[in-house]
Amino acid sequence: MAAPSQSSFRVAPADQPIPVGGSIEVSILCEPFVIFHVSEGKYYAIQNPCVACFSPSTFLNQPVDADSLTVQCAHGGHKISLVDGTAVDGGMGQISAKVSFVEGDGLYLELPEALADWSVWTLVERRNVAKNVDAFVFSFPEGIRNEDILFGDGIMHISSKIMVDGASCARDYTPTRKLPNRRIELIVKRYDDFGIMSRHYHNMVVGDTLVQRVNTRIRFNLSKLIKEKGMKKIVMVGAGTGVTPLYQVMFSEANKMLDEVQILGFFRETKEMILYPDEDMPKNVTMRRFLTRRQGCADALQEMFDREYFPRGDGTKSMYIIWCGPPGFNAILDSQLEKRDFYGFDEDCVYELPN
Repeated sequence: MAAPSQSSFRVAPADQPIPVGGSIEVSILCEPFVIFHVSEGKYYAIQNPCVACFSPSTFLNQPVDADSLTVQCAHGGHKISLVDGTAVDGGMGQISAKVSFVEGDGLYLELPEALADWSVWTLVERRNVAKNVDAFVFSFPEGIRNEDILFGDGIMHISSKIMVDGASCARDYTPTRKLPNRRIELIVKRYDDFGIMSRHYHNMVVGDTLVQRVNTRIRFNLSKLIKEKGMKKIVMVGAGTGVTPLYQVMFSEANKMLDEVQILGFFRETKEMILYPDEDMPKNVTMRRFLTRRQGCADALQEMFDREYFPRGDGTKSMYIIWCGPPGFNAILDSQLEKRDFYGFDEDCVYELPN
């Protein structure tokens, strides 16, 4: 058979053949697949486990109907076409992938379109920035999907994916900076009691790789607001790791078009403060960090309003406020703005960002 394409993954060597009627489980880009050897030289692959019932390894070692080229999951009995992954009786299907055998080399799985957004990124730098919080710098390959969004002017996110107990696990993160030489920085806090992905991040060392993609959804398009809505000033408020999307705005190219940027960061204690060197701070940015200690971010925020320490809007549509933090913090800020007639900000110029 012809040589595999550049988008193919070698998943089994030639000296470990799958017997006719047999199947094996493999993984590409942290997505498990089952390859079936249906008849001599005829291979098919579908995503595993069954997305309809999500029972691990539900297609592995299941018998194939050679006439209809279908297989049923062991748990719920869902019948799936091996040709294209569709559910025969309707409902959710599986991702399918083409399989080829190269004589003397082995089995190759063609990257399905459904996974084409994902690629392997390499950790090139890591440093501690606060208590249980590290900055991770990844380099990404040329030609990744949605690279234009990655270097756009909105708050964008990337998804990270790992394998957990035989199934894929993906989480979204907000990069803080887009760096030269095809690099991007993320800040991730470690959570020991929960947070499978955060623990994975904090177990990584420089040189390790991670499967990631650029999300297509832009949460807050700064450039568009400046050019189309006339934004000139912005107040950004964050609590804990909720400051990470604010850093992305601060370091964006669009930020250079703003007259003034004020950032308020709330942290429980000094060692939890996420810091950047002063020389990296853009000239139009003023950042103030507040320690809340036992008081908590939400109570500290309310006290700032009561004492009128909080920055006021100038009554125009050119000054915006955005905020990001834990639910309690966000609720307090939202309620305080409404209670105080938006505190000088125009009602159309207030944004809450997802944390």
